[in-house]
Amino acid sequence: SPKQFTAQSIQPEYVTRIARDWTVTISGGATMVEEQGNRTFPSGSFSLANEFDQQTHVSIAVFRRAVPAYFVSGGAYISNVAQLYVSHDFSRVVQLSVRGNYAYNESTPVKLITVESINGSAVLDYNLTRDTKLSLSQSYGHFTITGRTPFDQLVTMLAVSIEWR
Repeated sequence: SPKQFTAQSIQPEYVTRIARDWTVTISGGATMVEEQGNRTFPSGSFSLANEFDQQTHVSIAVFRRAVPAYFVSGGAYISNVAQLYVSHDFSRVVQLSVRGNYAYNESTPVKLITVESINGSAVLDYNLTRDTKLSLSQSYGHFTITGRTPFDQLVTMLAVSIEWR
């Protein structure tokens, strides 16, 4: 039977703009995982984002929070993530987005399992019509899990999406 958990968190958030239209978002607090002893741990996030122009968007973020443990075990993980996202609109119809992240997750309430991952992806979107989009994507992931042989995942995808309006 799958393990279930409930997490309660309190995290005040502060948002401000700094030099050259950078937006900074900071939050911090505590999260209690209501599973086998109500373990409380520090949680929060920090992000920095900019729209250099109407075509280019950049964001950098780090965060720590409780997440469901779909991978390897049930219950909850304490997840620590650092990520970078960049997108650029080459025209009204062509956009490229690139994202990368590093994550370190540990099972809770007992640190029996750790999952460490490095992921990256690139997506090239082409709007064929107002309602139809063609996407070409490539993603890579490297995973290290306690007690298992590290493995890699490489996915290439061509997709057509149609939006019904």
